[in-house]
Amino acid sequence: MRKIEKDFNAVPTELRTCYKKHWSNLLSEKSDHKFKSDCYNKTINNRLRKLYHDKCGYCESYIRHVSYVTVEHFRPKKGGYYWLGYEWSNLFLCCPNCNLAKLKKFPIAGSQMSDSSISGLSEPKPEFCKADESVFLDEKAIFLHPEIDNPANFFEFNRAGEIIPKKKILDSDKRRATETAKEIKLNRDELAIEKRKKLIDEYLTDFENEIKYYIAYKGSTIDKPCMRMSFWNTFSKLATKAVDEKEEYTLLRKELFTRFHYFFIEPIKVKFGKDLGKLLAFAFQQYNKEEIA
Repeated sequence: MRKIEKDFNAVPTELRTCYKKHWSNLLSEKSDHKFKSDCYNKTINNRLRKLYHDKCGYCESYIRHVSYVTVEHFRPKKGGYYWLGYEWSNLFLCCPNCNLAKLKKFPIAGSQMSDSSISGLSEPKPEFCKADESVFLDEKAIFLHPEIDNPANFFEFNRAGEIIPKKKILDSDKRRATETAKEIKLNRDELAIEKRKKLIDEYLTDFENEIKYYIAYKGSTIDKPCMRMSFWNTFSKLATKAVDEKEEYTLLRKELFTRFHYFFIEPIKVKFGKDLGKLLAFAFQQYNKEEIA
């Protein structure tokens, strides 16, 4: 997951029109309302795809790689929040795998908003519809909302490619991170092993190959400037992709850079010894200094 910057007030005209058009039917039919697929038309779809860079709002996989695009309702339209079925702040992009895992699940730690607040309204009012309004924040949703919460404050990764709660966060935040990952199956094999661990291993293999080549070429002599330059291309690729929001798994990519010691230096020390691990650390430190300068 990654934080998505969406302007909740910049509602697509087609969606706003559709919302108003079907509002009275929503109030009378409630959960029996047959939601109109034309309200989630190509324009709405394309707006979401642009915001999310064609990636799932939960797992960050390119949707074209896993199947068709699904417009996800954060608060389920058939699970007690029927009046939010056409609400812009309740819609985001989702892959079918995450959508199937979530379905109508929506655990909260607070009290659910009563639909009595909207009874009799002639049209949707932001204070009873927008996801960042107090009536919804007070519900204390357990699942993370990618347009409100910053997943980087809740999650980290391990070397197995698993997404896990950060260690030094509040128990309430740890619960949210744990339940989001568990219920939406963010550690299913095709994500943790086939995607995320594979990405980690690709970079680690690059560093290992550079060290092997260096050892074969230089023998036991350690030439710091020469060794530092041999790592440069991999450092540059890692840094560039860490800030490219169009890449898959950007939360992990950023962490590979910010927790470089954990993901790369520690494994290199185990495999090649402390000296070469320290050399990799030195080279990475020098790269950062030059990039900042």
